Parts: sequence; structure tokens; C-alpha cells
Amino acid sequence: MKRPIWAIIVGVFMLLFGGCGALSKVGDIKTPEMMELVNETIDEAEANSKANTDSEIEEEGDSIQQTKVTELTDDEKKILEMFSDSVEVDSMQNVDFETTMKNSFKFSEYRQTWMVRFGYMGLVVALLFLIGGIMLLASRKYTIPVVLTTLAVSLAFGILQLAIYAADVGTGKMIGNLSSIGIYFSIALDIVFLIIVMVCDKTYFQPAKVIEDYYD
Repeated sequence: MKRPIWAIIVGVFMLLFGGCGALSKVGDIKTPEMMELVNETIDEAEANSKANTDSEIEEEGDSIQQTKVTELTDDEKKILEMFSDSVEVDSMQNVDFETTMKNSFKFSEYRQTWMVRFGYMGLVVALLFLIGGIMLLASRKYTIPVVLTTLAVSLAFGILQLAIYAADVGTGKMIGNLSSIGIYFSIALDIVFLIIVMVCDKTYFQPAKVIEDYYD
């Protein structure tokens, strides 16, 4: 009996997501170092900006950086607020796009801490995906239980991340939204793979039955 096509497809995807997931979680573990570098870059850019405050600003550039709130349409305000915690306004009632976008991409200490923790947890999940993918492609015994356990653990891991990040009020909306999209996508894939594994024919992975003939 040949290995089922669904097993090959799911196995390849599990190997792919396991490898990509591992790389992603390594990046999450390094979040504090990355944020330190980003903050240094931002501080340097702000210092250079302040040094040039007396320089002339082109009329077109000035209109982009300081658009009056009263001149924004309701739709423009909604779009701006979708990706920012709030529209920052200066004393002249002009939108401060620089501060607004900076707040949209900020990471709270809470999220940084949990990103590191979830990074280590995610490496374990990624390893399970790699093992499950290899077993789907090259093994029979214990394959289905391992794959189902992997997908269930990954699904629970995604739900846990959503629950933990829901309590994060300090991170910018842009970062929060992008993170949530990634987690929801992962949960959707877990559900799809679970359905495929549970619905498709798994006869190939069942232990072979030995039939003995008895003669009087």
C-alpha cells in the first residue's frame, strides 16, 4: 500500500511551517536586543531632527507632516486610528504623524517579556511539527497520534498567545494587529490540518494484522 497523498502534502507543510516557525521564534527570543538597537536608532534620528529644526521645510513636506485634523475626512481619521493608538495632535491642532506612527510600532515591556517566553515555547512546537512531518513522510507506527498531538498543542499554544496578548495595553496597534493576524492564521492552519488528518483514510498507518491459519 502506498503512502496517502494527503499524508505527503500535510507532512511537507508541517516540515515547512516547523522550519519557518523555528526561525521566527528565534527572532522573538532576540526581541529585547532588537528593540534596544531600534531605540538607539530612533533616538539618534530624533537628535538629528532636532538639530535641523531651524532648517527650511519645503511647503509640500510641511503639509504632509502637519495636516490639520479639521482637514481630515472621517474616513481618513478612521484609517489613521486603525493603525495607531490615537492621533497625536500638537498645540496648533496639527496631526503629528511622526509621533503617531512611532506609537503605532511601540513594544511594551509586557509584550517583550512574553515574546521571549513564547519564543522558547514556540521552538518546542516547531520541533514537534518537524517530527510530525518526518513521520508522515517516512514512518507508520505512532504517526497519527504524534501528528494529532502536535496539532492540538499548536492550537492550544495559539489560543494561549491570544489570551496573554489581550492583556497587553502598552503595545502599538500596528504591532498588535500584525501579531494577531499571524496567530489567527496559525490557528486556522492547525484546524484545517486537524480536520484533514481526522477525516482522511488512515488505514496505511494502522498496524498490520497478522492472520494465522490453524490446521487440525
